[in-house]
Amino acid sequence: EGEAKDITVISGVEIVMNHPLLNFTRKISYKKYINHYIKLTKARCQEMKQCRIKPLQ
Repeated sequence: EGEAKDITVISGVEIVMNHPLLNFTRKISYKKYINHYIKLTKARCQEMKQCRIKPLQ
């Protein structure tokens, strides 16, 4: 009682809020996207000298 709630506040898990879902209609589009994302992630990781990513098999 006595607490006002602001209905305009959006809260959630950070990774979900910062990375919205993408819709892929074709498998090849998804593969291109995910390979590019992994490449960028590895590069960023190596920049920070904290790379612990195992190669995909």
